[in-house]
Amino acid sequence: MKLVATPLIIAENADFEGDLFERRSFGESISNIIKNSKDPLVIGLDGNWGEGKTTFVKMWQGLLDEQGLPNIYIDAFASDHTDDAFMVVASAITDYAGSKLPKPKVKELIDKTKKVGAQLFSWGTKIAIKALTLGVIKDSDIDDLKGISKEVSDGFSNTAESLIKEKLISHKDDLESIQSFKDFLSDLPSLLTDSEGAPPLTIIIDELDRCRPSFAVEILEKIKHLFSVENITFVLVMNKRQLEDSIKFTYSPNIDAHTYLQKFLTFEATLPKRLEDRNNDIEIYCRSLYNRHELPSNLDRAFIAYASALANHFNLTLRQIEKVFSNITLALSSFNNPGQANAAILIFICSIKTVMPGVFAKLSKNQLTYDELAKEIGVNQNPKADYHLAHIMLWIEYSLMSNEQLEKLPTEHSIKRIENSMWGHNRLDVFKGHIESLVNFSIK
Repeated sequence: MKLVATPLIIAENADFEGDLFERRSFGESISNIIKNSKDPLVIGLDGNWGEGKTTFVKMWQGLLDEQGLPNIYIDAFASDHTDDAFMVVASAITDYAGSKLPKPKVKELIDKTKKVGAQLFSWGTKIAIKALTLGVIKDSDIDDLKGISKEVSDGFSNTAESLIKEKLISHKDDLESIQSFKDFLSDLPSLLTDSEGAPPLTIIIDELDRCRPSFAVEILEKIKHLFSVENITFVLVMNKRQLEDSIKFTYSPNIDAHTYLQKFLTFEATLPKRLEDRNNDIEIYCRSLYNRHELPSNLDRAFIAYASALANHFNLTLRQIEKVFSNITLALSSFNNPGQANAAILIFICSIKTVMPGVFAKLSKNQLTYDELAKEIGVNQNPKADYHLAHIMLWIEYSLMSNEQLEKLPTEHSIKRIENSMWGHNRLDVFKGHIESLVNFSIK
């Protein structure tokens, strides 16, 4: 057994090689949308943490390369330490262009980028973005600019406010530099292929929802105002709910974060999930983890069935399922004889430890009856709809009931059949032993 599962390695240009979830067709659909549009697209790829978004976009990059679609990958979280979102995106573009274009063109791009970066630095981030939102500044916009000045410069002297106004009013040259940068960016795909009608450049920004709230919002705003041009497509890989929380944190808890976010997105996409009764995504991933942890081959059918049933019941993410299997391996490794583990009890305990540690703590202290436990985990009604979940819960009920309750059960009761399979083992000791296999350990 391996405490750490053999990793799924996504090779560069993998093009969905080893794709467990058969998402290639979904990737092809997004590629087709990009190829058939010259509009400045911003696509939000939404999914919960741990659902395989990064794995998907890494594989999708291989497909883009195969189809001749230029693309750039940016890990936003890796650049979270900086306060300059513009330079994070611009640097990735110039680095990519530097490997593809003649030196004079690269220098032209760098020069244009430096000018815009310097202007943003001199304006101050908030003024710059709000000024860009207003568009070309005219005399009639002075009242708006006064509001901007007041918002970001409370406590400044009148002289300071005058200097800000003067800069904003006279920034025609600055706006021309920004427009020149955007025009060059729009022409970049044609320059990369040295042909007209070239496919758009796709820029993937991953881990956006893991960034500091202010940095995540700034990336959104910089993309909208400085990088959103024809022939450039952005794919923002995100947990939408978390990103909306970042917007609220940055501006106000009362802001309509959903509506605000929609201003930046052309459309949203979600990773497809196979939800069939058999061979669904969860079952396939459980089987993959079982093999990658090198768990005993004679237990695979029961372990995978029980783990899939609980993962479906608790609606676990792929990352949570990984943690369940790490707990399973850890528990089995602590047994003198792993072959004596009860699959139903062990997987239940490992799942509860992962998703409901408070309930696990109560079980470890013998503080829950079966009815209380069933209510806590949402199976207070008969779970017959899922055979494997029902079977697990029979084992748990058997383990938690009192001797008096057990004696009162009719001979034909399903729990009595479970008791007959114990071969003389004390049911309370078995359950306690499985709990104790994890009570002093924790997977991080």
